[in-house]
Amino acid sequence: MEERELLKLLREVQAGTAAPEEAVRILSRSTFEDLGYAKVDHHRASRQGAAEVIFGQGKEPDQIEGIVRSMVERGAGNILITRLSGEKEEKLRGRFPYRYSAAARLAVANPVEIPLTGSVAVVSAGTSDLAVCEEAALTAEALGSRVHRIYDAGVAGLHRLLEAIVHQFILDPGPQRFLIRLIRTVHNLSSSN
Repeated sequence: MEERELLKLLREVQAGTAAPEEAVRILSRSTFEDLGYAKVDHHRASRQGAAEVIFGQGKEPDQIEGIVRSMVERGAGNILITRLSGEKEEKLRGRFPYRYSAAARLAVANPVEIPLTGSVAVVSAGTSDLAVCEEAALTAEALGSRVHRIYDAGVAGLHRLLEAIVHQFILDPGPQRFLIRLIRTVHNLSSSN
């Protein structure tokens, strides 16, 4: 059970819209569910801050669907499915709601809008890192962070990175504190060399 679901349940008991016995029944369910091919950890979000992630590579579409359904039944949202090939994604279409990125080979099942807090920059030096960067960016967004993508920033000089910083941060006044930290980090790295 995710923290937001637990808080909702406790508020319902407090307001009298849910019986204490119902709360006890829900809370006494096993912390994991054995599906035969996977043991789904339903309390990971409350222990670790994020729900279990499904590693799609090596799993059959039916197994992925079973894990997703188990998690959704317990209230999980924004369930990450990583390393999901296009072939498996085609077989999963229509079985449950999700958003898929072919570039990142990542799906977010049972997508829910959550308030975004904090800022994360995903930066790649070149273009061969784009799949990994997009996977990181989509993961951070699903977990509730604002993401600033700076792709193909270059390795031969700072001019491409600085141009991206101007466009991403100076023209958008919101994340200026992040920009200041980034500039200090770049300055400290260049000073130490």
